[in-house]
Order: sequence, then structure tokens, then C-alpha cells
Amino acid sequence: MTDSVVRFGVGSRLAYDGEHAEVIEVLDRDVLLRTGPAAVRHVLLVTILSGQSAGVRLLSADGEEVRDGAGDDPVAEVLGQLDELQRAVVRERAAHMREVLTG
Repeated sequence: MTDSVVRFGVGSRLAYDGEHAEVIEVLDRDVLLRTGPAAVRHVLLVTILSGQSAGVRLLSADGEEVRDGAGDDPVAEVLGQLDELQRAVVRERAAHMREVLTG
């Protein structure tokens, strides 16, 4: 069994509703995507990370689709299985990561 890890954050590329997009900002529960020179879209983070939307695909730096390993659970499903204490730990760590990324 192999683990698959994909970095997701500012600078990540994805295909969103048929358009190539780049993550320009990650907010608390939202993501801002640049879809063109002057076009920006506001998208819920869970929409991107859940793996349930057929219109969203993560892309590598060369534009190829990033594929999950066989049997991997979508992030939202895994997070949904956590109890309240575990979710509190994840929220705290995410807050620290946002602080590191944004200053």
C-alpha cells in the first residue's frame, strides 16, 4: 500500500468547471481562484477537497491531473469521522498553518 500526498494551498493549480485555475488565497472555509488575467472565483474549500464534484480536478505543475491512490477517502469524509476533540486539534493546527502562510 502506498500513501498519496498532494500539497494544496496558494499556488496550487486545478481544473474548475472546465477552466484552468490557480489558488491565490485560502481563507477560513473559502478559496479564491484566478481563472484568467482579471477573473477571480470564490469557491468553498470543501467543494475542492471533497472529491465529490466532477468539475474539480487537482493539476500538477505540468498541467497533468493528479490522481488519488486506490481506496483513498476524500478529505471531507475522513474529517467527518473525527470526534469533537480530534476536530478541535485539526482546527488548531490549520490556524497555525494559516498564520505561517499569511503572517
